[in-house]
Amino acid sequence: MVALFPDSPAAYRKLEEKYAAFGESCRRMTGRLLEHVDTVSVARDLEVVRQRLGEGGLNYLGLSYGTEIGEEYARLYPGNLRRLALDGALVHSIEAPIMNENESVAYERTLARFADWCRTTDSCALHGEDVFAVFSELVERAVGAPIPAPECRKSGACRPEVTGEDIRFNTQEFLLFKDGLPQLGVPGWQQLGDALRRAREGDASALSTRIVTTQEDATFSGLAVGCLDFRADFRGYPALRSQMNLGRLVSPHIRGAGQDYQYIAQCLRWPTPFTNPPRPAKVAPNVKTLIVNALYDPSTAYAWAQLMLTEIRGSVLLTRVGEGHTSYLRPGPTRDAIDEYLITRKTPPPGTAIRQ
Repeated sequence: MVALFPDSPAAYRKLEEKYAAFGESCRRMTGRLLEHVDTVSVARDLEVVRQRLGEGGLNYLGLSYGTEIGEEYARLYPGNLRRLALDGALVHSIEAPIMNENESVAYERTLARFADWCRTTDSCALHGEDVFAVFSELVERAVGAPIPAPECRKSGACRPEVTGEDIRFNTQEFLLFKDGLPQLGVPGWQQLGDALRRAREGDASALSTRIVTTQEDATFSGLAVGCLDFRADFRGYPALRSQMNLGRLVSPHIRGAGQDYQYIAQCLRWPTPFTNPPRPAKVAPNVKTLIVNALYDPSTAYAWAQLMLTEIRGSVLLTRVGEGHTSYLRPGPTRDAIDEYLITRKTPPPGTAIRQ
């Protein structure tokens, strides 16, 4: 297995070679379509759908990456909207190293919120313990010798051993939704406490990386989009090493192991042109836009919502003072405010913050 955080020039070359070969395999299996999955192309496809439906202006609710699609659509077709609600802001106007730093800080902050919750919540499997110490000890232990994942060995659905990198990357999924999304099989904070305890006891199955086994699996479609939208404009071990050092400084426990770093490391020799590099955005839609973001979102940093607010003329930012990625999937007053906007076009007053 090739490390995404190489510790030498030789390890860096292995990383480049692996993902160069991976990208070429994607191009062989996908053809020219691989060059046209950037967000500008997606927004243009959305306009074709709107035209074919014949419904007039577009009513749009975008979550996470969907917010980038929505903002791009509004830039290209500012007069074709009825509603534009963007939940979990992903901007496309800053370079990959800054995106990496922002997400690393957001992920680390949310992990700290989990640690506080777990330490003070009776139902958490690590209640009363120093959760950061447990996390760091597990990572270091798995660096020295990968921790077995017996359930994965039995099922073949995930890797049979878990490395320190696996723990650092895969913990983020548990932090996305505090209560999880049981209907979709998405774990939450309770399950993260259980996973860390089980890993400490020698079974890291819940923290293992899933194995893609079919061509129909869409896992790598996000990487294809990211390599056209968010890859770094540099190559070479010294430049990547500087990104790794930055991650350690701003997020000492997860050490920069977020999705934006994956785009940097895995797209170093992607076989298609960099068709949609970051650029400043000035968007003037014909409707007032509602932007929503949790203050402690481990994936789309709150700073990105603040930036999006300056990019979209006439927009309003609704802040959910709470944890987790996006707000619409979580019942409560924040989702109610989004629904009210979608039905009536009425936005909350500027600066509104909801504790939820």
